[in-house]
Amino acid sequence: MSIHHITIYYRTDNVKWDSKNGYTTRFLGFSVYVSNTTDRQQGTLCYKDDNFTLDTIPAVFTTTCPVHGQYVIYYNERLQGVTYPSGYSPDAHNELCEVEVYGCNTTGYYGSNCSVPCPDVNCQYCHIETGTCQGCKPGYQGHQCELVCTNRTYGDGCKYGCGYCSNSTQCHHITGICLDGCEPGYKSDLCNQTCESKTYGVDCNETCGQCRDGNQCFHINGTCLPGCDAGYQGNLCKTLCPHGFYGEDCSDQCNDTCSGCNNVDGRCDRGCYPGWKGDYCQQQCIAGYFGENCSSTCGNCLNIENNSTCHHVNGSCSEGCEPGYQEPTCKEIVSDFKSLTQDRSPTDLLILETANPLFRVNVTCKSFDDRQQETHKAYVCSPYRPRE
Repeated sequence: MSIHHITIYYRTDNVKWDSKNGYTTRFLGFSVYVSNTTDRQQGTLCYKDDNFTLDTIPAVFTTTCPVHGQYVIYYNERLQGVTYPSGYSPDAHNELCEVEVYGCNTTGYYGSNCSVPCPDVNCQYCHIETGTCQGCKPGYQGHQCELVCTNRTYGDGCKYGCGYCSNSTQCHHITGICLDGCEPGYKSDLCNQTCESKTYGVDCNETCGQCRDGNQCFHINGTCLPGCDAGYQGNLCKTLCPHGFYGEDCSDQCNDTCSGCNNVDGRCDRGCYPGWKGDYCQQQCIAGYFGENCSSTCGNCLNIENNSTCHHVNGSCSEGCEPGYQEPTCKEIVSDFKSLTQDRSPTDLLILETANPLFRVNVTCKSFDDRQQETHKAYVCSPYRPRE
């Protein structure tokens, strides 16, 4: 309120008020403050007693204090090491019956009836007698409250700093709202809150990358200050490890048998190169199998009964093929052979003839001269196979 005067009623116990009543000694040296907080030192000192004596201090005291405030504070003290005038009590006492405060409760008015508007339009409260502005409305400053807050300040007394308004512009001089939005990394109407919940950037619309241990990235540019989780790289930790690498700082190399490994733990989740299997493609195909996913079976390799097998990658037979099959995989019958069959006998042999005189099979062949063709050099026979 805009205060005019304050009246204090001391305790008397209805006895004669003089130097012998026992109370006057306790009130000597008192002070009266008006403040907008409960801290007297932040307020205005309206009165400090340094003249009253036991004979002159009144039982009812009035002081004029034309200021604006929320709290009236009565204060007295008796400090150790301080010598006080004669008549002062050894201890401080506050024995008041009543404190009356007179003034205008409605801000922006003055006069005996509190009915006259303060002359300055942006004045919040003025001197109750003269109308001189004693405090501006929030957002204004100057002797007549004619100036808005500047230098990125706002509010009551222009004592509050603007938040992180876009391009460091002035916020609204009354409310502090950043009318053009916030700088990257900040949010709220006042732009005084940093991005959180793993967001960053303009309006906190960007999502942090894979920062180590799930930490919040830097709220302005998204940099992961503690580094990246395993499998990611770059300042923002949004880039996967390059092909062939995985783990923390992408410093581990995938097995060279992988078609491509998991960027976090190195498992070969994109499959293995032909001839390999297992989570990390660390195992060769078992004997008798080769190729992609170890799904192809070896051909007709020689000495298969003696654990001879094909190559786990390409299926080639290291010791050659069984008779009648073509290297390297021993899966195809020699291409320049024809098959001839004996009629109907249970002891029929499958007879092959060739135009290649160098190809021989060490088996016994039955001669069929009546079927010989003049254009061929010889018969070559395969092992016996019954007619189906």
